[in-house]
Amino acid sequence: MSSKSFFPMAAALFAAAAAAGASQPCAPVVSVQYNVSESLPEQLMTLITTPLEQSFYKLERVAQVNSSTSHGSVEIEIQFDGVTSEQDLTRVIRQVEQLNFSGRVHVISRAILLRPRRLTHAATPLQP
Repeated sequence: MSSKSFFPMAAALFAAAAAAGASQPCAPVVSVQYNVSESLPEQLMTLITTPLEQSFYKLERVAQVNSSTSHGSVEIEIQFDGVTSEQDLTRVIRQVEQLNFSGRVHVISRAILLRPRRLTHAATPLQP
């Protein structure tokens, strides 16, 4: 095969693979989002993000926890082994309700929902 015919073929295969990957739906995750009056990300990591991540890793079937903490907001995605389901959502809601942040931070809003993955960076696994 000459190099002239190889490169167009390789480009076509790459484009087909990229299109196939783009057409596959993202696996659903449980998303936990907090908006708070405190704005220092370091403080939010200590008071909200880390305690939530640690509690989520205690749930059955948790495969990965990704988080993003910025000025006044925390977003955590929990992916479960297999298909993430409404039952997983219910378990996460119960876990969140067990943690009490009152007195330490002023929560403006909180949302817990099942949706496609948005966070792309991998979390560092917590040591038990």
